[in-house]
Amino acid sequence: MRDLSMFTFPHIRTLQTTLFATLMSSSLAVTAYAETKPKQPPSQPVQRTTPQKKKATLSIPPTISAKTGKTVDVYHGVKVADPYRWLENGKSKKVVSWGARHQARTRAFLDKIPARKNIIKELKKLYNNTSSSSPQSHGNRYFFFRREGLKNQPILYVREGRFDAPARVLLDPNTMSKDGTVAIQQISPSPSGRFLAYAVAAKGSDWSHVKILNVQTKTHLSDTIPRTRWPSIVWNRHGTGFYYVSYPPKGSVPKRDRNYYRRIFFHLLGTSYTADRLVFGGGYRKEAWVSPATTSDRDLLFVSKSTDWSRNDLYIRPMDGKGPFLPFAVGLKGQFSVDADGDTLYIMTTYKAPKGRILIASKKKWSQKHWKTLLPEQRGVIKSVSLAKGMLLVHYMEDVASRLAVYSRKGKFLYNVPLPAKGTVGGLETRHDRSEIFFRFTSWIYPSVGYRFDLKTRKRTQLESLKIPVDLSKYTTKQIFYKSKDGTRVPMFLVYRKGLVLNGNNPTELYGYGGFEVSLRPRFLAALFPWLDRGGVFALANLRGGGEYGSAWHKAGRRAKKQNVYDDFIAAAEWLIKHKYTRSKRLSIRGGSNGGLLVSAVMTQRPDLFGAVICQVPLTDMIRYPISTVARLWIPEYGDPKKANEFKWVWSYSPYHKLKKGVRYPHTLMMTADHDDRVDPFHARKFAARLQASTSKDRMMLLRIESKAGHGAGTPMSKRIISTADRYAFLMWAFGMNLQK
Repeated sequence: MRDLSMFTFPHIRTLQTTLFATLMSSSLAVTAYAETKPKQPPSQPVQRTTPQKKKATLSIPPTISAKTGKTVDVYHGVKVADPYRWLENGKSKKVVSWGARHQARTRAFLDKIPARKNIIKELKKLYNNTSSSSPQSHGNRYFFFRREGLKNQPILYVREGRFDAPARVLLDPNTMSKDGTVAIQQISPSPSGRFLAYAVAAKGSDWSHVKILNVQTKTHLSDTIPRTRWPSIVWNRHGTGFYYVSYPPKGSVPKRDRNYYRRIFFHLLGTSYTADRLVFGGGYRKEAWVSPATTSDRDLLFVSKSTDWSRNDLYIRPMDGKGPFLPFAVGLKGQFSVDADGDTLYIMTTYKAPKGRILIASKKKWSQKHWKTLLPEQRGVIKSVSLAKGMLLVHYMEDVASRLAVYSRKGKFLYNVPLPAKGTVGGLETRHDRSEIFFRFTSWIYPSVGYRFDLKTRKRTQLESLKIPVDLSKYTTKQIFYKSKDGTRVPMFLVYRKGLVLNGNNPTELYGYGGFEVSLRPRFLAALFPWLDRGGVFALANLRGGGEYGSAWHKAGRRAKKQNVYDDFIAAAEWLIKHKYTRSKRLSIRGGSNGGLLVSAVMTQRPDLFGAVICQVPLTDMIRYPISTVARLWIPEYGDPKKANEFKWVWSYSPYHKLKKGVRYPHTLMMTADHDDRVDPFHARKFAARLQASTSKDRMMLLRIESKAGHGAGTPMSKRIISTADRYAFLMWAFGMNLQK
């Protein structure tokens, strides 16, 4: 699920760097997007794309039954049966035992597939490389992450004085645990670069604690802050302390509410967290997502408060002030973030502009009546606005591809930063007092590369490129547009080996997400190549509910309009079949989290359309989803089952409840994790149990439960490789591919 702070100025985000943005070239999870037009395929087709003659020989193992209960709830006059309610209690010995038996069954089956071992070897070769994040500058120091070979976690480095100076290790999370399950969740260097505040999480949990490091001596201060969860650390002007988000102490609120009541505190270095001063908290709904932010000149402190994924309120006060926060943008239908340099405030907003626009105001007169338009809404969606010395850098997304436009501070267009191809810019780092910027570029068949660009001289310097042991000239990619059920034009990306024969028999994986205004953009994914080299096709559909075309695209796939997302995905599958890329029996669908909801929903609506399903860390019970973890935060996206009208929305597609006895559902691999404290694993357990009891005997249902892992963040490289190999091995079996290769 998306962080509410994503619509913001990059300097605000990168001060709270998460590892998601660190090494997009190394990510094994698909959160991807667009690409260059492919060259014409050679006249002779490659043989590996033809159907495999050798069929799978492994049979479906005996199923594991789950007892059924007689629980029936009544919602607004509708009887809702819940026969597997007992599987919600993840701490129950019976549930743990049931899950362990399923995991043993899954492992016994997947481990027998010979090709799995070869895939693991291939993935290790593909990931045995080095990649670095863009450096962020604080004082005279440059901080960056580097993933080295097959080490489980990226390592934090620092350079002194120059971006190309010798680097030294600052923090190595690989030494923090034996199994690589401790990860750095966020970092925030002080303005001078003297101190580093960072959050550490274990076993994939979102829960973390904050520690402070002296960068020069590499010694820790005694300060430690417990019970944080993506703490959004913001240092004050002088680096003597910082603002952060924390949660109520254990026992101070009911257990069901411990994931809510976010509050902002100020921590003074050298003091105990118990003495931290409450800065912002109280007087608003417990589900409100509050986060602090500052401006480039660190003159102002902002607080963003939101209870909806499409809008937020902003409050303002001087950075080191102790008076009340004043409303800056409150009650307006749009997202807001602000930066400042000198006397000018730069306001980025979707208010009255679904694709975003930029306003300006004076620090002395910043009320709404004094806002003036600097850059109006344009064709592309504004992803970020960055201040550099004397200039504005605007990152646009146009048909799911990046464009970096440079403007004067007066709003005059100057030029576009040259990019090597059609693809994705990430890790954009700037400073308001410097002309140098750093960014990374990637696309489907363009490995991630880092650049330094001087906005004044327009000189682009390549810093590092990802070295992959693959001949990329053998692959191609293209973007197509298809029509959904209601005629909406939807983009989709395809990646495959050149020479693919459109015979309607290619094993194909279709990926989607469609929610929370998350944009899936082109990204180099090394994990694709074992699939492509076995004749597979990878397709990614940019569904409504995402942010590819702005907030209007998002709103067209949420709440009462959620079915649009499923219609878009079904239409993508039908397009692939119509154009002879594949057929139903050789088409798999995959999605995780909200994407897991997507694939579990469409497999119940169109079980005939797919041959296999990979459902990762999903939501499936949309009637009881608000009861667990942080799920009440998602009510604005899906709806509240307790309200009669909104109950109809979620009841119309709730996957767990739409499973029907005797239907021949696709082969399904359910994937969850025992420490997922974002989407409760009970969704996967309940759906798996009901699916197994519902589907025909010739259909496989496997439940895979990862240990010491969560929703995905911080998962060690070793676990990611095994997980990917399991997915491909399962699909090879389901599609009758050659299991020996």
